[in-house]
Amino acid sequence: MRGLAISSLLGSCALIWFTKLPQPSWCFLIMSLSILTLGLLGLLPLGRKYLVYIICFFLSFSYACWTASSILHGQLPQVLEGKDLQVIGSVQDLPEHLTTGYSFFFRVDQILAVNGQANLDTKFTGLVRLNWYAQKEVALPELKAGESWQLLIRAKRPNGLSNLGGFDYERWLFAERVLATGYVNGKGESLRLAKAQALAIDPIRERMSEAIHAVLGDQASTGLIQGLAVSATAGISKQQWKLLQATGTAHLLSISGLHIAMVAGFGLLPMLLLWRVYPQLYLYLPVRLAGGVVGAGFATGYALLAGFNIPTQRSLLMVLMLMLGLLLRQRLAFSRSLAFALGLVLLLDPLAPWSIGFWLSFGSVALLALLSQHQPKPWWAKLVGVQLSLSVFLIPLNLGFFSSLSVYSPLANLVAIPWVTLVVVPLILLGILCLPLSLDLASQLWQLAADALDILFAGLGYLAQLPNALIYFPALPWYGLALALLGVLLMLLPRGLPSRWLGLICLLPLVIWEPNKPQLGEFRLSVLDVGQGLSTVVQTAKHVLVFDAGAKSPYGFDMGEVVVAPWLRSQHISQIDQLLISHGDNDHRGGADYLLANFQVKELSTNQLENFPRSIAAPLTRCEAGQTWLWDEVRFEVLSPHPELAYTKKNNQACVLKVSNAAYALLLPSDIEKSTEQVLLSSGKDLRADVVLMPHHGSKTSSSAAFLQAVTPQVALASTGYLNRFHHPHPTILARYQALGTKVFNTAEAGAITVEFPKQRSAKPIIFSYRDQYGKFWNRVQVSTKETSLDK
Repeated sequence: MRGLAISSLLGSCALIWFTKLPQPSWCFLIMSLSILTLGLLGLLPLGRKYLVYIICFFLSFSYACWTASSILHGQLPQVLEGKDLQVIGSVQDLPEHLTTGYSFFFRVDQILAVNGQANLDTKFTGLVRLNWYAQKEVALPELKAGESWQLLIRAKRPNGLSNLGGFDYERWLFAERVLATGYVNGKGESLRLAKAQALAIDPIRERMSEAIHAVLGDQASTGLIQGLAVSATAGISKQQWKLLQATGTAHLLSISGLHIAMVAGFGLLPMLLLWRVYPQLYLYLPVRLAGGVVGAGFATGYALLAGFNIPTQRSLLMVLMLMLGLLLRQRLAFSRSLAFALGLVLLLDPLAPWSIGFWLSFGSVALLALLSQHQPKPWWAKLVGVQLSLSVFLIPLNLGFFSSLSVYSPLANLVAIPWVTLVVVPLILLGILCLPLSLDLASQLWQLAADALDILFAGLGYLAQLPNALIYFPALPWYGLALALLGVLLMLLPRGLPSRWLGLICLLPLVIWEPNKPQLGEFRLSVLDVGQGLSTVVQTAKHVLVFDAGAKSPYGFDMGEVVVAPWLRSQHISQIDQLLISHGDNDHRGGADYLLANFQVKELSTNQLENFPRSIAAPLTRCEAGQTWLWDEVRFEVLSPHPELAYTKKNNQACVLKVSNAAYALLLPSDIEKSTEQVLLSSGKDLRADVVLMPHHGSKTSSSAAFLQAVTPQVALASTGYLNRFHHPHPTILARYQALGTKVFNTAEAGAITVEFPKQRSAKPIIFSYRDQYGKFWNRVQVSTKETSLDK
């Protein structure tokens, strides 16, 4: 069983390396041959177990491939993107109440009309993630879990920002089986077709969450209590998530196997007490069997309260399999129970290994089983040893998924895990059980849980404020992570086994790995995918310039935090030599505050000093035409704005930067329009550039014919959002570039775009994109820029 489970796991994991899915016919053929071969093995002599393992590998791979293919084929048809769709369906999970309205999952059952026309041809059903924005002077209707609605929505296929070091939103949507994202069109009529069933799981969870909020109000711990009770995490603040990340305790807010096992234990305790009071019950039923049945019921109930999503199902299966020994009146080998649970999880969801929660659950349980076989020690020594071992085990997982490590995680978890598991969660669940009987008693229990969390967070807050609480690492290649994992496994082997010291050597890549950097005289441009905005990074051999920082939403989504900073950290960059903010528009300036607060910025340059407070630590200068400097044999020159000119539009006074070396030139004109283009043409400056960033994202107010004739770019790059409402870059502007023979690449299609500028004309600049280098089969398929050079 153990070999079959491992073979199945390897088969499911193999699919993640594919950039394109194999044809379904090939998967069907492999699966058929595997099943046929398994049948024929019964006719062959014994001793064929390794062949069985190989067949199991291919069966698991084919099953995962078939599952992935069905998700891709179920996504919103491209012909429906951006159109008004009148749909009927039901609200799934718990809607999130935001300051802007609602964010919720909606299962579409039928499309009634497309752009006002009855829909008879296009079929689409499945899970959609929607936002419902509040309109001025129009109150939104109350939205409840489980309700059926008729809505007018505008949707698009799963889409996310594509940058090195950033969160792969498309992968998350794919794993959650979300087939489209969009918003409710407030101009259409929204009708509630049916209320939720009173005894359905999601409405019960919603009522529990509302009861907790009614009791605790807006206390700091209210969202945490709701998260641990019914997996409603919308109330957890951004600051609380950051604190949990800095201390390595974020896993405590997910309803895990540890929590479910503890709840199962609650079912065993009353049975032990009942059998002790009435010993005659032993004549009819062993207490272990009774406790196992009741404990399994308790665990299942808690999993249902958590929403019974795939991670919760995985944790429940693990616990139930470990309790199976009680139900069968015999002790199953722990490794066999774990292997059986692993097989069931992969059967339920062959894409489960894509989640860090999967590896945390099974890896932690397997590690605990391994540590329990060591020589006996005092309880406190075992506790410390287990915690340190778990922290070491988490190193490659945190690096692979988050590229960061919490220094104080072992100390924080040493206190936080038993405190949350044995104090906070029992109080919350007792409050839920007492709620139908006494609201006052439930309120007191929930308040005690909130007070316990306040005490814990006070300690975590102290640790998070210590120096270097969270250390970031560059993006390691897969073989570096594999070597680190091997090193961790070697270090966790029992004492006395040889070669454990080799584990430390395997961890060396974590310390010595450095991403490739330009050589002296070369430079590199990286246009980050920040949606409808701009952020670029220019690197020389020893210097870094960040030109604009993307947008910051008034509701908390900060491109500086979610895109620019992770990308810089993936390149092992902690110091920005110059942060140049071209002008004050939010889509260029919004992310700058986060960079100033979290990176060492040696100089901040902008066209409007009033956009930044005087309290910032970085020296503040005004960018003006005529400024030049030399970094590592690469020349930087500001071409605009001219201080003596009066600009009527904010876009026209944006900073324009030209970067060049001995062979090639780059022009970054920000959001300037035709009038400033004319000023540049009249200035007499050499505007020629091999690569140009499209002015104003390719708006028709920019990129005049005369300007393009002066620049004569071989490549033009556009930084735009996917299906943006401005329709950038404008078709007439695209035609203008293409008429000059200029190659055009767009971040909305290619993700982050990188251009390598060599120092000799004999070598050609190379252009490549994130989607080409790192894109997988779940990512949007777009125009390729793979290894494009300017002479092709």
